Amino acid sequence: FYQAIAEQSGNSALIEALARFALQIQLCGTITNVSPEFAERAAHGCDDIIQAFKARDTPRAAFLVRAQIGNVQDVILARFTNEIASR
Repeated sequence: FYQAIAEQSGNSALIEALARFALQIQLCGTITNVSPEFAERAAHGCDDIIQAFKARDTPRAAFLVRAQIGNVQDVILARFTNEIASR
C-alpha cells in the first residue's frame, strides 16, 4: 500500500527509503495481520487514506498514515510484551 503511494508521488528519496525497509515492513504486516480485527481496521484505514488523497487533503492523509503506523506499533509492542510476560 505505502509503496504504491510512494511510487505515485515520484519522490525518489521516499521510494528508496521504503525499499531499504521493505523486509521490516513485511515483518510488521505479518505480525499485525494475525489479528482479524486489526486487519479489518487496517483495511478500513487504507480506504480512509485513499479518500483523503483523492480529496487532495494532504494534512488528513498524513494524519491518517501516522495514526495507522502508530496502531501497528502498538499492536507489535503489545504482542511482544505478552510473549515476554508468558515466559
